[in-house]
Amino acid sequence: MTQPVPDRRAPAPLLPVLRFDARRLALLGGLALATVALLLALGGGRATLAALRQVDGRLLLLAAAVHYAGFALRGYRWQALLAAVGHRLGYRYTTGVLLAGWFVSALLPARAGDAFRIAALRLPPPAQPAVPAADSLGSIVLERTLDILALLLLSAGFGLGVLGLRLPGQVWAVYGGALLLLSSVALAALLLPVLLPRLRRRPAHPLWQRALDFTLQVVNGLRRLPRRPVWGVGLVGESLLIWLCDALLLWLAAASLGYGLPISVAGFTALTADIFAAVPL
Repeated sequence: MTQPVPDRRAPAPLLPVLRFDARRLALLGGLALATVALLLALGGGRATLAALRQVDGRLLLLAAAVHYAGFALRGYRWQALLAAVGHRLGYRYTTGVLLAGWFVSALLPARAGDAFRIAALRLPPPAQPAVPAADSLGSIVLERTLDILALLLLSAGFGLGVLGLRLPGQVWAVYGGALLLLSSVALAALLLPVLLPRLRRRPAHPLWQRALDFTLQVVNGLRRLPRRPVWGVGLVGESLLIWLCDALLLWLAAASLGYGLPISVAGFTALTADIFAAVPL
């Protein structure tokens, strides 16, 4: 009797791969053009274009290089954070997903790029392993925590250097909000692993139990960073470099237009705007 020949082909993926097709790329490209047109309109249109024609191309290219150097560092940092929660992915892959997420966030509201990154790691191409949503969310929470810490240190440092204690009240308020967020993350990492198992013992809807399990997975990921203090200090230093690139970017962009800002003023302006965007008040 003839035995059936086993099918040696690779099994089909259980979930569809998340990718940009031509229609989605066209939609995002249209949103990008609309964003640029809106910025030009808000900036005075013809006057803005006239100013852009006077740009020093060499300084602008240097600004672009600094900008993308910051993204190169971000990719390395996110790769390290994913490794901290147990997923060793390639640098090119993680940086590519990160860049795509930042592009989505630049065009859509409510940090849609973070949701895109979680979905992209959950539904990867065939050559890449899938990352559970709890682990990728935990890595992004760690990333945001490092960002807020670096922004707080740099913005306050530049601000005190430029204005001393005469900083506006709104700036002091956002610094307080940043400290509150950092304290909340630290408190959650300490208390939730104790509280969540107790909540799970109580009878509840299965959906509630799954939500508790998911939250516990995220918090366990957050707790891994303090266990490696030297590595954590390195990540803080890398985060400071990432945001210093943002300050240098503004300084070079202004210089390319003929405005010689002091680096302290450029740093305070850029990083205070960034921390206002990062702290949801």
